[in-house]
Amino acid sequence: MLSQPNNQQLLAQYVSIDESGSDARDVFLEVLNNGGFMVRPVWRLMHKLPMYAACPRSNLSQAESLERRIVNLPSSAHLVEQIRSEA
Repeated sequence: MLSQPNNQQLLAQYVSIDESGSDARDVFLEVLNNGGFMVRPVWRLMHKLPMYAACPRSNLSQAESLERRIVNLPSSAHLVEQIRSEA
């Protein structure tokens, strides 16, 4: 059993960015992280992991498109306290 309740949640946000620039999401992440917002890309798709690379799969172009445009935002009840203490 956890000694403290785990209130950390993950919020995934679809970001409407032009896919023609392959590094647009990474630039977006860098700007937010440099501004103090701890954001990260969505998890890698399973077929891109080495242990599943040779497994059969269907067309995943939609999933790959979403992977390039979804970011995870921090979400926790403790964030408000942290922001107030830093202000």
